[in-house]
Amino acid sequence: MLIAGIVLSVVGILIGELPRLNFEIIGLLSLAYLVIVGSLVGYCSYIYAIAKLPLSLISTYAYINPVIALFLGWIILDEKLNFQIAIAAAVILPVYSSSSKEPAG
Repeated sequence: MLIAGIVLSVVGILIGELPRLNFEIIGLLSLAYLVIVGSLVGYCSYIYAIAKLPLSLISTYAYINPVIALFLGWIILDEKLNFQIAIAAAVILPVYSSSSKEPAG
């Protein structure tokens, strides 16, 4: 993510986005929140889960996190859900449920 951020920043500068860059306190506070909660707490929770849960269950977080974020945005922030998004979530959920089950035996 760090390299992608650097590359995208360079591309943005090269295509002339720098004059549109402005810093506001709400944006900086939001960024700080994401860094602290999204990265630090999320990473610590992930490491804790690796120690306590089966890896087959932990590996499914990449599938289910976007769906959870989608529905939280819909419920809490009144974001719009369209048919294409609902179909994508409906495809992801069965994949998650089938991959999170413990193998027999």
